Amino acid sequence: MPSHEIPSNIPINATQLSRTVRVSAVTLMILAGVGLSPAEATTLPPLAANDLSTPSTINLGIQQAIEQALTQNPMLQQSQAMIDQAKGAIQEANGNRLPQLDLSFGAMASNNALNVFGMKLNQGAANFNDFGVQQFFTQAGPTFGNLAGASAVPPDALNHPGWDHNFQTSLKLSIPIYNGGKIRGLRDQAQALLQAAQSGDVAAKQQLMQQVISAYAAIDAAQAFVGVTRQAVDAANSYLNLSDKLYKQGVVSKSDSLKSEVNAGDIELRHQEAINQLSNAKDGLRILIGMPSNQSFKINELINLSKPKGTLEEARSFAMQNNPQIVALTQQIDAARSGVSS
Repeated sequence: MPSHEIPSNIPINATQLSRTVRVSAVTLMILAGVGLSPAEATTLPPLAANDLSTPSTINLGIQQAIEQALTQNPMLQQSQAMIDQAKGAIQEANGNRLPQLDLSFGAMASNNALNVFGMKLNQGAANFNDFGVQQFFTQAGPTFGNLAGASAVPPDALNHPGWDHNFQTSLKLSIPIYNGGKIRGLRDQAQALLQAAQSGDVAAKQQLMQQVISAYAAIDAAQAFVGVTRQAVDAANSYLNLSDKLYKQGVVSKSDSLKSEVNAGDIELRHQEAINQLSNAKDGLRILIGMPSNQSFKINELINLSKPKGTLEEARSFAMQNNPQIVALTQQIDAARSGVSS
């Protein structure tokens, strides 16, 4: 069965993965920000009898599993959304350099005396009758003989004007001339956030690939354990049959026969536990790659990983400079500094 090898000298790229991979140092390579690519290895042991293929069973290679995870996993969809958000912030920052035209419209209706009088003043529509002049002349009489009484009468037109309405429109053009570098600071901040989001996306992909590789290798280990326990069950049953025959011939005691029976039952239980572990391992990979729970599959590759070159200190230094999570944090700091300067 083909396999995948993961050297330690190129960036991670799912399309570069071919038919080999080794698994003993995946975590170290992910922390260092180094990558995956093809080579050769040995084959997996054959599947146990309880894991035989059915017509609906598919062969799942490591490259296929990784590519499917990169397109189906919600964690990556979230990181891509953060990238789109950062790109939108850059467009918004660039838009702040352009003239801005604002159009507003408002409407108001009221029967409040102060509001109605104010609306008429704004409209330039106020007249003497709004002050109750006509009512005053009527109360004063034709010869103005009742001036004192007319002056004391509250003007209905002013105090109880009835409903009136007002419409307001506004058109404003704003042209940025100088704002102390605020626009440039906002753009630099948005650019740094975009780079941080892109680095975070790379980190999310690397972590997801590590999880897929680990889950794929866990299935390989679980299958091997199922095979070992199956052989142990066969050996225990053979010993049980032999003990039963020897007991019937009087060679061994009843207690020896019962011990072999208990031993066979215990090993059968361990075999069932191994089968359950295999099922759980497959379910874990299904969740990572978004495969339906009713889809049967079998793995057909062995995961291998080449040993990273150099010392631990060199690996630590390389990780500090290239690990996308650390790079993303550095870019977030740059974004915060740009925000302060703006």
